[in-house]
Amino acid sequence: MMDPRGMGGYDRIATMFSPDGRIHQIEYAREAVKRGSLVLAARNHNGLVMLSELKHSNPLFEYNEKIFQIDEFIYAAYSGLLADSRVLIDQARIEAQIQRIYYNEEPNLDVLAWKISNIFQKVTQYGGRPFGVSLLFAGFDHEGPSLHLIEPSGAKFTVNAIALGKKEDDATDLLKESYNPDASLTEMKEMLLDIYEKVLGGKEPAEILLINQEKREIKKERVNL
Repeated sequence: MMDPRGMGGYDRIATMFSPDGRIHQIEYAREAVKRGSLVLAARNHNGLVMLSELKHSNPLFEYNEKIFQIDEFIYAAYSGLLADSRVLIDQARIEAQIQRIYYNEEPNLDVLAWKISNIFQKVTQYGGRPFGVSLLFAGFDHEGPSLHLIEPSGAKFTVNAIALGKKEDDATDLLKESYNPDASLTEMKEMLLDIYEKVLGGKEPAEILLINQEKREIKKERVNL
């Protein structure tokens, strides 16, 4: 019997392709990300800045942390389902420690991101519900500052600037116009705050992370706009 939505049941499991080559469950997971908190980030040769919207569904609740420490100079932010992000962030911390113990050096951020992307991808190949979250790893290692995006499909991308979550398309358009790799970290911070206010109207507080590789300094703060 044909599915009433005209999908023929191709959206029931994450391991089934539709006739046009799509995996609908992954697309649904991507929609969950777009309903999540807005996350903005940008990097230059000295470091990076990450900003995440703070929000909750109940004014009686405290805000959940949105930018998590993975290792000494590695952090992660997410957009999407909180519970899914917790599992993946815990696994990232374990992988970072494995690298430290095995190689006796600071974790390689690119390798760490690939390890976590494999967890995402296995769900789409062997069954289960895709993770309804996108993760953004930020930090630096011996190769310098970097940002790594992992999508619900398991695809991993190295990026210079990124917007995730609510109104990400509008924020991405502004990032394309404003991002300058030669800008200072202070200028990048102001750029992200300006985009955040323009896209969300400055109604939501935010958590900001600034990592300066040259000085090996990390500053994390909460701002109320």
